[in-house]
Amino acid sequence: MIRSLIRQKNRIKLLQRFNFSSFSDAFTGAMHESRRSDLASGARYSLRQLEAFRAVAALGSAARAAHELGRTPSAISMALRELQSALGVALLQRSGRGLVLTTAGERLLPRADELLLRAGDLAQALGDARLPAVPLSIGASRTIGATLMPELITAFRQRHGVERIRLSIGNTEEVLSRVASFELEVAFVEGEVTDPGLEREVWTRDALVIFVRRAHPLLRTRTSAPRVSPAELIAWPWALREQQSGTREAALRAAASIGRIRIGVEATDNETLKRLVLLDDWIGCLSRRVVAEELARGTLVELEVSSPAVRRALGRDFLMVTDPQRYRGAAVTRFVEFARAWRGRRAAPAPGSG
Repeated sequence: MIRSLIRQKNRIKLLQRFNFSSFSDAFTGAMHESRRSDLASGARYSLRQLEAFRAVAALGSAARAAHELGRTPSAISMALRELQSALGVALLQRSGRGLVLTTAGERLLPRADELLLRAGDLAQALGDARLPAVPLSIGASRTIGATLMPELITAFRQRHGVERIRLSIGNTEEVLSRVASFELEVAFVEGEVTDPGLEREVWTRDALVIFVRRAHPLLRTRTSAPRVSPAELIAWPWALREQQSGTREAALRAAASIGRIRIGVEATDNETLKRLVLLDDWIGCLSRRVVAEELARGTLVELEVSSPAVRRALGRDFLMVTDPQRYRGAAVTRFVEFARAWRGRRAAPAPGSG
């Protein structure tokens, strides 16, 4: 037992000042011939330098990386200079007001990310605070982020005691691009995943609702359930989410069978869109999870669509997405397994159900 502990602590010491000569083949093609022998001879650099590099690659500036890591911008800049000097190649370059990866930086990033995640696993196993505390990076599209992520993350943290979790919210395209760039370890989206390099699995089901405010003219002549025809849906302007939103894509697919709808207003978040529909005679379309409270209070009213094709199309999948090229550390492995088990308790009502 004691010998095993000593071996693990020796591994940590090696990681804290690691020789990356084994990674040279990954990016020597981007280096000048005169510098290759320096890298092959065993340039040394630290986890803190790699941590700074990864943060700047994700956030686009030394200032934001410094805020994220609790360091000063000058310390981040120095770490980057030392890392690039050790490798003999530029890893970042300025583009507009930010920093972006060079070809060599793109090649190094997944390997640096893997090493930091492995170091985090060691730190957790030994309780060693000297190694970087790597937060669990999760992404979610706006509907999932607001309705399901708070409960999922809280339940996971209470079960496993994870200290740091970073949740990033955006529309589907934004979140997927951050998974592909290694900024996020796992993401949950409702839109289509077109990148063949990403792995996706159905996480849970969702149902969209077409709704209006209670004072909408469509409801004035109806005393029973507000069942509407395709012609009535086309006649009134719609309030939808922005382009590249998974909810918008699903709404347009559902409406495709009835003809061309008129989009009168777009909003980049669900709360603003609900407010717009509450104040004017728009037709809205959002997840049932998003409008559940307003439907229960009666301030918003669900429209029952007479078209079976539309009703079927209002159902959709929520997807869990990862990048198989990225090393999966212990924390994200536990989170993915936990999310798979948890999803069965969060199934949505079927389209058209109250």
